[in-house]
Amino acid sequence: ATMTEGALSSEIDEALKRIRHNGALVRNVLDDPQYTDRARMQMANQGAWGFMIEFAKLFGHTNEDLNRIKHIRELEQDLVGESSLCDYLTSITKDYPNWQMDKLKVELIDTWHKYASVWQVKFVAGEDGAPDRMLDLPEEEASDEQ
Repeated sequence: ATMTEGALSSEIDEALKRIRHNGALVRNVLDDPQYTDRARMQMANQGAWGFMIEFAKLFGHTNEDLNRIKHIRELEQDLVGESSLCDYLTSITKDYPNWQMDKLKVELIDTWHKYASVWQVKFVAGEDGAPDRMLDLPEEEASDEQ
């Protein structure tokens, strides 16, 4: 069933409230020196996934309506600086249910890494079994990531 415009508008408002709230929580942890680097990275990871979940839910409510997709894409662009998740979801919709999960996971992780730039951080995968780490990005590099 297609969600009415009023219901979609309400859902968008609620999603944006959750996004702003979660974003503020992440920012507080990243700015607080009492947290370890590992705790900071975990919070940024969770925040990025949380944002992606909200936009994926909103994208799901578009029912492939081009005007709705455009609006959700613009919201994502405003937050992240690009519409990588909406682009990703648009590209895989046509292949459902014949998804190649291994390929999709790699693409989704790339998108998740882009979402971390909201907080001027970048996730770096550890090599040869080393733990992953998070780098603080200079302001200009964070803008370039977006």
